[in-house]
Amino acid sequence: MTETAVEPSPGGEVDVDTGGGSGGRRSGGTRVRVVPGTGAESGPHVTTPLGDAPVIPLLLAGFGAYLLWFGVKYWRGAGPAVWPSYPIKSVLQGHGLPPPQPAPAASDVVTSYESTLGAQIAQQEALTTSPGGGTVAGSSIAADASRYVGQVRYVWGGANPSGWDCSGLVNWVCGHDLSLAIPGLPRGTQFDGQTHGPDVAQWLAWSGVAHVTGPPQPGDLVCWGPNSHMGVAVSGTDMVSALNPAQGTRKTPIAVTHTGIPTYVRLRATGGSPASGGSAQNTAKLMLGRFGFGSDQFQALIDLWNRESSWSRTAWNPSGAYGIAQALGHAGPGECAVGPRSVGSNTPGTNCSYGGFGLSSDEARAANGGSMVPQIKWGLGYIRSTYHTITAAWQHEQQFGWY
Repeated sequence: MTETAVEPSPGGEVDVDTGGGSGGRRSGGTRVRVVPGTGAESGPHVTTPLGDAPVIPLLLAGFGAYLLWFGVKYWRGAGPAVWPSYPIKSVLQGHGLPPPQPAPAASDVVTSYESTLGAQIAQQEALTTSPGGGTVAGSSIAADASRYVGQVRYVWGGANPSGWDCSGLVNWVCGHDLSLAIPGLPRGTQFDGQTHGPDVAQWLAWSGVAHVTGPPQPGDLVCWGPNSHMGVAVSGTDMVSALNPAQGTRKTPIAVTHTGIPTYVRLRATGGSPASGGSAQNTAKLMLGRFGFGSDQFQALIDLWNRESSWSRTAWNPSGAYGIAQALGHAGPGECAVGPRSVGSNTPGTNCSYGGFGLSSDEARAANGGSMVPQIKWGLGYIRSTYHTITAAWQHEQQFGWY
């Protein structure tokens, strides 16, 4: 080690190079200035390129104060036994390990969800089908319009299945088949198709519809004003309408059905029903896991119940099949119920379709009365018991026309 004597400046300060090497310096060294104490310090004070404030001690002091504050707050606080925080505190306080708090079983969570959802839907599901003023799910309008695809020719000014134009189709589906109020028809009067009824402009101006933004829901009316064309939406992208004499009644993509931007209107009679096809599908998707089905089978379920009922909880077949899952004859004693039939009949009827396959008697009666959740629950239970997978049920439906 080499010692180097340095002479202080007139002010008593000494510059020192710490790099070493020849002449006390080498490349990369640092020059510091040593200032003699003034008597107030216990030793010399070092000035560095960062300044002479004690930054690091201040940071350490601040961090320590934060830890002290956090410790006091943590020690006095209370909360669930979340590992590792509260178990450690409990031991340090002499209370021992707190009892474990296991998460609720998935089945309990699903059951609680179903109960809550069922209660919410029950408040909005009181549908009636009295002529000229009833309400239906939007999917029921879409399902009824769909059954005329390829079956009815286009006749300008026509208003019944012997031939109709675009608004004539809508008037027949809503005013006749589903007994809903339509523009200009006295309340309580069923549309009979003997006269044309309202045109596109009258539907757009009617107070019985609400103008909505797209994409449309099943059952919404797709209109090109002021009086050009209209039809019934059957999905967010497709519609059914009476196109022209060459094509008749067809299902087509909305984007290519007519020129211009359409206006979407929703009958207030549908009330944004939670039993619409979209909501029913969302509910079914949430319930798949409870029955051991993976999300990869959801598309097969959509296809299956699209064909069976268009996801309408009031869909009715003269055979007695009813609702979303189209159950038939499974009700036990005391499980039949009067429910609305919005497809195939204009009046409520006694349904004895749902029962068993995991439903309680109360749930079966609710399903037969037109309630969405127990119908879906029954359908999934029936598929699991009979076909084991939704894909197998859909394959059977495609081969035989039923499942």
